[in-house]
This record gives sequence, structure tokens and C-alpha cells, in this order.
Amino acid sequence: MTGLALLLVVCSALLHATWNFLYKRAIDKRAFAWLFGLAAAVLYLPAFLLLACDRPIPIEGWGAIAASALVHTFYFTCLGKGYSAGDLSLVYPLSRATVPLLVALWAVVFLGEHLSVQGAAGIVAVVAGVYILHVGELSLAGFLKPLRSIKTRPTQFALTTGLLISIYTVVDKIGVSYVQPLVYMYLWTVLFTLIYGLYVFRTAGWISIKSEWHAHPIAIVVVGLLMVLAYTIVLFAMTMSNVSYVAAAREISVVFGAAMGSLLLREPYGRTKVGGSALIAFGLAMIGLAQI
Repeated sequence: MTGLALLLVVCSALLHATWNFLYKRAIDKRAFAWLFGLAAAVLYLPAFLLLACDRPIPIEGWGAIAASALVHTFYFTCLGKGYSAGDLSLVYPLSRATVPLLVALWAVVFLGEHLSVQGAAGIVAVVAGVYILHVGELSLAGFLKPLRSIKTRPTQFALTTGLLISIYTVVDKIGVSYVQPLVYMYLWTVLFTLIYGLYVFRTAGWISIKSEWHAHPIAIVVVGLLMVLAYTIVLFAMTMSNVSYVAAAREISVVFGAAMGSLLLREPYGRTKVGGSALIAFGLAMIGLAQI
């Protein structure tokens, strides 16, 4: 993985963890997600208009945009439900835990990517680090706890979210081969906002939307900015490296997310999270040194 691609992914991960922290604090997650999608569509309109005339979008690009918007609709629904049911330091790491392995599988099967031994080892280290980050105590019972929690709703929402992340990641890797990254990101954001709006108005209603805006106007605007910026950076990184490596490197965000949950939301952060964070950092280094 190139040094520039790795740097872009790490910067994106910090932005990603930041907007997830703000999202976790929302009162009505549905209304908040729709509002920050709307904010992003307005804020990035000038940049879109500036870049949109560069080249026409082929049918394959439009197909990827539509598919990504649809998957992201389910993604934000599951993520919001997970944050409503569980802690940021539980849902955020667990939703990311299976992503590197799933993306690597989809990339090998559908995109024909090849992983080096070093890169594969780095991916495994990241996954193990994310798992350990989720362990409550250094004991057999502690290590088995995440597996035993699979019947709880926060865990189920988190794992479903991880599956959806892996799907849209591969779709977006295909999409940016046809469409300029910021244009691609903007178009699926607008389409997502339209689709998700139907769900939000039906389930939350206009009163909840107005209440959420009055409660968190600055946070909504900031998340709208950060969400598009963070993922556009990732899309650029995808044009430089294997999507398998990019997806795994993004998991450094779980360290940022767990730290924010601990420091700002007073969620517990013990030795296991320190160990998991170190293992993720080691895996990230292995990926950074891997050859495409």
C-alpha cells in the first residue's frame, strides 16, 4: 500500500470516528442522519458543479451510484438503531470488526485482487485487534463474551452494519473506476438523502426532524461536512491501492472511536482496549509495508 494512500486513510479514519461520535449523541438518529445528508448535499453543491462537467458518467457509474445509495440507506438505518441500543465503544468497533475479512473475500472473488502474505497478515492482525478491543476482561470468559453477545440487539445491529459496510465498499471501489470520487460521493449522498427521507418522514415525522435540527444544528452541519470529506478521501485512496488494504487500514478509526467514547462519553476503556489498539496499529504497519 502506498504511503500516500495510507496517510489518506488514517486522516479519513479520524474524521470518520469524529462524525460517528457526534451521530451517537443525536436524540433521533433517523432525523439526524437525514438532516446531515441534506446538509452535505447543500454544502458540497458548488464543488460538485465545478467537477461534474469533467467527463460524462457511464451507465456502469450510475449503476454503482444507485447501488451505493441503496446500501447506505440500510447502513445508516442499522447504525442508528445500534447506537440507540448500545454504547459507542461497543457498537462502533464491532460494526467494523468483520469488514476487512469480508472486503478481502469480496475483492478476491469479484474484483480479482491478490493479497501479499504480509498484507494478509496485516488484515488478520487488524481483525484480531478489533475483536480484542471489544473484550471486556483478560480471561477466557472475557474473550468469549463478544461471541456470546451475538444474541443481543446492539451486537446484531453492529454485525449487520459491518456486512453492509463491506458491500458498499466493494461497490464504491467499482464506482470510482468510472466516476471522479467527489462527484461519485456527492451523487450517492443526494440519492441516499431522497430515499432515506421517505423512511424518516414516515417513521419519525416532521416534528422529530424539527426538534433534532433545533437541538443539534451545528453538529448536523459538521457531520454533513465530515461524512462526505472522510469518505471522499477513502475513495481517492481506493484509486491508489487494493480495496482490501484500504478497508483494513480504515479500522484504525475504531481506536479513535473507542477513545472518544471513553474520554468524552465516560465509557470504560481498560487494558484490553489498549492491547487491541496496539494490535490494530501493528496490522496497519504491516499493511503499509505490503506490496499491491
